[in-house]
Amino acid sequence: MKTIIKLLVLNLILISSNLSFISFAQDKTDYQIYVTVLSNRFNKWNVNIDTVKRIIISSKSNFSEIDYSSINSTINEILNGNEQDLFFYARNDLNSYKSFKNDTVKNLLKDFKAIKNISVELKNDGFEGHSNFEIINSSEIDKIFKGHYYDKQWKRFNKKYTNSHGYYQFSLIANSSEFAVLYYIRESAPLSADGNLVALRKIDGKWTVIFSLYLWQS
Repeated sequence: MKTIIKLLVLNLILISSNLSFISFAQDKTDYQIYVTVLSNRFNKWNVNIDTVKRIIISSKSNFSEIDYSSINSTINEILNGNEQDLFFYARNDLNSYKSFKNDTVKNLLKDFKAIKNISVELKNDGFEGHSNFEIINSSEIDKIFKGHYYDKQWKRFNKKYTNSHGYYQFSLIANSSEFAVLYYIRESAPLSADGNLVALRKIDGKWTVIFSLYLWQS
């Protein structure tokens, strides 16, 4: 019910304001989901997230048209694709394939398409218990990466945010009491970035990633 109310409020805001890009504050569950997503990523590298010195996250999301286009096309193909398409996105993983067929996940993917332009509004105190998580103002990122000399921009970033290995941007989350869907990007160098569509399920009181799809890489 909480998620339904949130979606209704967001839709009313969008309709009344006639804006394509606004921000919305996150609750405790959202932060738990973000931590789970990053923990899952670092686990794939055999790294415990608590041992990472510094994890930089933008306070707001500022995705590009490439992100939005990738999100739309991927979700459409998951919702409307044939069995071969679904196995392609699942990378022949049976659990991911079953997730694509789940009605709640499919509905959340539809919901996510409707709210993808709404920015998060993250704060450091949301990541309570994770002192290595550092939220920086999105305007600071814009300032560092202003211009066309990407190599110099990354040198400025790495000098100011040492031991960070880049930064992350998170989307708003479409979630129910059991499932959640979101998108995030990671950038760490001029030719090192990726965009990811992720779904999670709450199992025995803990959020667990059930699929994570690379939508693009550079």
